[in-house]
Amino acid sequence: MYRLIVELKYSYCRYKYIILVSEGPVFNMTTATRYTSLKPPFILHKVQEGTIYSFAVMLETADGYRSTMSEVVSREMPVGKYEVMYAFLLSK
Repeated sequence: MYRLIVELKYSYCRYKYIILVSEGPVFNMTTATRYTSLKPPFILHKVQEGTIYSFAVMLETADGYRSTMSEVVSREMPVGKYEVMYAFLLSK
């Protein structure tokens, strides 16, 4: 019986990440680009050096319910140091 309950719990709680990316230090939810990911890490490939990006995340269940938005985090993509910033973002 316990195994059945655990399996139902995990099949019921399926979700995906909705990553919101806004260019600039001020996050704008209406113009933010939306990406989806089934699991971390999320890697943003289309970046411009010297540009500040603001990120926020929400969860969405299989039934379409969404969590509240996370705290917004802003990071500048350094010029010529993409690998360093990439490693920094993954370590957070």
